[in-house]
Amino acid sequence: METLVTRLLIALALGVSYVAAQSSGPTLGMLVDGAGVVAGTAAPGTAPISVYDLSFQEKTKIGQANTLAADGTFSAPVRPALVKGHRIVAVDRDGNSGVPGTVE
Repeated sequence: METLVTRLLIALALGVSYVAAQSSGPTLGMLVDGAGVVAGTAAPGTAPISVYDLSFQEKTKIGQANTLAADGTFSAPVRPALVKGHRIVAVDRDGNSGVPGTVE
């Protein structure tokens, strides 16, 4: 019985880890003031990746990467260019948001 309970707990833990990994959003690279392109990584098959500026009154879409490279990297042209102090986030096609970054 103890072995069965242990196996069930391990399976549950692995399942939770898998779901968490599947639902994590894109990761942004360095965000530089004046940049016209945002780069980052995302899980395969999650394009397009939309890029939003959270510093306006409303969340504003400023760019989009329509495809991912084989290694999961993306590059999205943004308009307007990045502004120092603004908070930027990337969101995949399934609506999974990454951790917002601040433009330096």
